[in-house]
Amino acid sequence: MDFYKPMNGEGMVHWITNPKDESKTEMVWTFDQDLSYFQRYFGLMMDSMMGKHFEKGLLNFKTLVEASK
Repeated sequence: MDFYKPMNGEGMVHWITNPKDESKTEMVWTFDQDLSYFQRYFGLMMDSMMGKHFEKGLLNFKTLVEASK
C-alpha cells in the first residue's frame, strides 16, 4: 500500500485465511509499516483513519466470495 498524503510511505498488507469448518473461513487482514520515530505518533492514528476502509474491504471481499458459491 502506497501513501502520498499527508506524507510519503508504504506498507505491507497481508491476508491470512483460517478454515473454521466446511462452510466458514476466518480472514485476518493485517498492515505493517516501518515508521521513523516522529512518524510513530502518526501511526497511533492509523486505526481511526484506515479502520473503516479495512472493514469496507472485508465486507466487499465477503460479498464477492459468497456470490461465487
